[in-house]
Amino acid sequence: ETKIMTIMVSAEDKFYLDETEITLNDLEKTIKSQAKNYPDGLMIRTDAEASHGAMVKVMDSARNSGITSISVDEI
Repeated sequence: ETKIMTIMVSAEDKFYLDETEITLNDLEKTIKSQAKNYPDGLMIRTDAEASHGAMVKVMDSARNSGITSISVDEI
């Protein structure tokens, strides 16, 4: 079974993990604490209206958390 963490970025540049909102301040801490549960990496699902900067923040937080497999899907 593949275990991939999915972070959603909404049109308002809000971040969600499993439908729970994460503040920008907690983003990296949350990804770090969850990373061990998702050995297969991270999927960033971004709303078409989300800013590029918000997606980059998720990518940077994931890299800082040691996640190397990151994919992006625009919805």
